[in-house]
Amino acid sequence: MKAAPSRFEFHAIERVASPASPLLFAADVAAGIAGLRGGIQRDAREFLAQLLEVNSSRAHRTVEDRLLESRRRLEAEISRVLLDVIQTAELTLERAPR
Repeated sequence: MKAAPSRFEFHAIERVASPASPLLFAADVAAGIAGLRGGIQRDAREFLAQLLEVNSSRAHRTVEDRLLESRRRLEAEISRVLLDVIQTAELTLERAPR
């Protein structure tokens, strides 16, 4: 059986990845120079957590999609085999001596 194809999905994380306003950028630069990196590190941790959430949920959905597709294919194959068995049994019954 062939696996279900992967999909490419877009997620809105521009809020974190978009360029900061000039004032926020200047404040971050000043904080970095002054050694006050707590806010920068917090923002980086939040961004990393959001990336991990987006990617793990995408991977989870991909696995679920592939399982669902595999299940559908397996059910279709079982149905085909059962129909063949029924047809063979019916033909055998018709040809059997009475």
